[in-house]
Amino acid sequence: MSNGMTLKNSAGGGINRESSIELLKIIAIFVIIVSHVVQALGTDYGSNTYNDYIIVLENSTTDTTTLILNLLRYFGGIGNNIFFICTAWFMIDREPRPKKKILSLILDVWAISVIMLIFVFSLRKGDIDGKLYCIISSLFPVTFGNNWYISCYILFCLVHPYLNLIIRNSDRRSLFRIAAVMSALYIIANYFIHTLFFASRIIIWIAIYFLIAYLKRYTTFINSYKNNILMLLTGLLGNTSIILLTNYLGLKFDMFSDKLLYWHQTSSPFLIMIAFSLFNIFRRFSFKSALINRISSLSLYIYLFHGNALLITYCRSAMWHEIYIRFGHDHILIWVLIYSVVLFALSVLVSMIYQKTIHKFVLLTLDRAYPVMDKVYLKAESFVLGIK
Repeated sequence: MSNGMTLKNSAGGGINRESSIELLKIIAIFVIIVSHVVQALGTDYGSNTYNDYIIVLENSTTDTTTLILNLLRYFGGIGNNIFFICTAWFMIDREPRPKKKILSLILDVWAISVIMLIFVFSLRKGDIDGKLYCIISSLFPVTFGNNWYISCYILFCLVHPYLNLIIRNSDRRSLFRIAAVMSALYIIANYFIHTLFFASRIIIWIAIYFLIAYLKRYTTFINSYKNNILMLLTGLLGNTSIILLTNYLGLKFDMFSDKLLYWHQTSSPFLIMIAFSLFNIFRRFSFKSALINRISSLSLYIYLFHGNALLITYCRSAMWHEIYIRFGHDHILIWVLIYSVVLFALSVLVSMIYQKTIHKFVLLTLDRAYPVMDKVYLKAESFVLGIK
């Protein structure tokens, strides 16, 4: 495979593809950034970091601004579900992702992790808490799940062909039962009690995947603009209502007093409804924009650069400290927006530079190394299986 073709595939398709879903992905990565900015505002990252700016988010409050910040924190779940649903919808009818493309993703994750390790260590002059662990985890970012979505996505790509095999060999009734049982266990039940039935993010994704497969194959109501607007409003109202109800109960009873973020879960039926309805609305549109497609192709890199664990711990907290000592919390919602827009713009810029430089080197290295790696693996496998 030529380097040019590898680059096109790695970017998620050429700039001439339909842009409606690509625009939704850009919106998704932006709301994820908003959520992460708010998360940093409410997190104490420990020694060697600032904590004077912190606003405790999970506690019940009578302050309207804090409640709005909690609602913004839930944007992360919406954005993550949008990304997964955008992927899942097309993976249902798609052949398994080539091993080479998965390796390209792993190498990009590793390269960006090492770049950020060097950057933060240089910026901090080595003053990093838990230095050895930071180095090891940065050198093995997928293994340590430094960006949970990426590690989970790679695992999902590996099991995806077998999920599709189940879907293809199931009639409507069988697929309905699979989707219904998985949804009941890992979306509904898990939403209320997160430890039930040994749930994990990838199992929840599998439940969502079977649900989407059934809806895509056997229903038509998801194609209705009116139905999707209703689903969107239900999701927004449901998510907002349960947060406000939890806040009210927390003001009355201690057991609910620190539970405002309890419902921020991948399994949230309300967040899934919001994401799925938005996907259905956007896929009805048809237009092409090279600029939108170009920015959308950077989504992975934007996520990896802005969501780097070391950057979050030492740089995001420092930025909130600087904002706080200069401006306080009087206009905190405006500062969340400014911070998010600037972080998004910088992440896009850095991602464009990476895509045009180091990413090409990653692809070139993979193009040369992959045939050798594949040959060595096949020989090892044949040896284990006793095949000559």
